[in-house]
Amino acid sequence: MTRSSEGQWALLALTVATFGIVGVLAVGPPAAAGPPLPYGPDTCIQGFVWREARTGDTVCVTPDVRSQTAAQNAAAPQNKEPNGGPYGPNTCKQGFVWRDAFGGDQVCVVPAVRDQAAADNAAAASRRQASQPEPPPPPPKQGPAVSWDPRVGGLTAHITDRSGVDSQCVYDSDGYRRSFFLPAKATYDLVIVPAIPKFANWNVNITCDNGTSTQTSTFF
Repeated sequence: MTRSSEGQWALLALTVATFGIVGVLAVGPPAAAGPPLPYGPDTCIQGFVWREARTGDTVCVTPDVRSQTAAQNAAAPQNKEPNGGPYGPNTCKQGFVWRDAFGGDQVCVVPAVRDQAAADNAAAASRRQASQPEPPPPPPKQGPAVSWDPRVGGLTAHITDRSGVDSQCVYDSDGYRRSFFLPAKATYDLVIVPAIPKFANWNVNITCDNGTSTQTSTFF
């Protein structure tokens, strides 16, 4: 490194220490789309399962309701009038009604079960994963923070990771470049000597391979 380059580096460091820095943070690339739903568009949200009142019944209900639905299907013959009635062979015994979980569902159940089936049908869309709003994207990774402490003949630059990801970074100041490894959530101390004021504007870019960067400028 030439004496001129060393002088430029020193000027930049002291400038930042005296007047402070203004950082502009660059965000990383956009998050990738989520994986496809495991059971297609009818995939239920957590805590719900398909009712399966018949083959292809994908209304999302609680596991208890699905178990009860299976039991109702199994008990269907015993809840019918054995000799039929005004509604044909599927006429229910006294105190029972058709479940109506789907069009043509004539399984005989108590009225409360029919009400439950109607409520589950009405809530079906809200219980599908595909109907849920997209989760918010993760916050963008922040570029390194920089603070400075004076030392005899110069400065120490404290460069602190804020992304939570290990990275290899490059410090670039008007042609002066220095590469360093920055561990996640750790601080790298960059010692700069000497540092002499020159009353000029200097630009600093810290760019890391985890997709973050910090740009600063100051006058000294």
